[in-house]
This record gives sequence, structure tokens and C-alpha cells, in this order.
Amino acid sequence: MGSDTTWIGKKPLRRLGGMFDALSLAADLGFSVSPPPSQEDMQSLSTNTGDKSDDLIKVLRELTTIQRKIADLQVEHQSRKDNKNIAHLTHVSEMEKKCESLARIITILKDVIQNKYCIIARLQQPYSLDCIPVEVEYQNQFSELMLKAVSDDYGALTEGKGDPHIDGQTM
Repeated sequence: MGSDTTWIGKKPLRRLGGMFDALSLAADLGFSVSPPPSQEDMQSLSTNTGDKSDDLIKVLRELTTIQRKIADLQVEHQSRKDNKNIAHLTHVSEMEKKCESLARIITILKDVIQNKYCIIARLQQPYSLDCIPVEVEYQNQFSELMLKAVSDDYGALTEGKGDPHIDGQTM
């Protein structure tokens, strides 16, 4: 038990809070409870521990500075990650590339719209490479064969009547 007996048998002033209740219980049970330190005690403690507290304050300030730097670096790191993911939306050079591409597409579409009737007419014509290569000596006979194919005489063509080459008569 402590050497200070000023609180023995006395209850501390009743205030809200768990510490005062604990002190009053200790006083009721006969334990010695030291009073709060006086102003003189506080000043003597501060002069003795002044150097230590100054060092602690310096360390805490350095720690706070380092924590701020870490937070700034984390923000910068996150912004760089975000920048990588959304560069195509935010960078001027990327947007200029998209604008140029869209301008080319718009030009092509305008040409198509302006020349749509020519394009439709061209698509309705047979393709120039849609031809069957035929040797010169057989072109007349091939031409007649094609005319028969598109005419009403298609049945005669399939039966092979009227064409000596299909009947196998003379060659």
C-alpha cells in the first residue's frame, strides 16, 4: 500500500466516468489511492522528460511526414493505373486519332450516299470477271449455247437435240 494516506477512508468527488467509480471502490476497500498530481509535480515531470518528449515529437512529425508522402505516392500510383486504363478517353493524342479515323469514315460514307445510284446500277450489272474463259475457236459455239440456255429452248438444250456437238455426231 502507498505511503500517502490522504485518500484513505475518503471517497473522491463523484463525477461521471468509470475511473472515479473505481477510485472510490478502492478507497472503500482500504486501498491507498494517490491524489492527482499537482501543478508543481507536472512542471517537474515536464522538465525531466522535456528532452524525451521533444525527441518523441520530432519522431512523430517525421512519421507524419512520411505517412503523407506514402499517401501521395499511393494516390499517384492509382492515378497512373487509372490513366493506363482510360488513356484512350482522356489523352489528347488518342482523341485526335479517333477524330481522324471518324473523319475518314464520314468521308467514305458521304461518297457512298452521293453515289448510291451509280453503286446500285454497278451492282446490278454482271461483274466483269464473271466470265468463263473460252478459246477463240469455240467462242461462236459457246455463245450460241448460252443463248439457247437463256431462251425458251432450254428443254431442247438439255435433251441435246439440234446440236451436233452434243449428240456426238460430227466434230
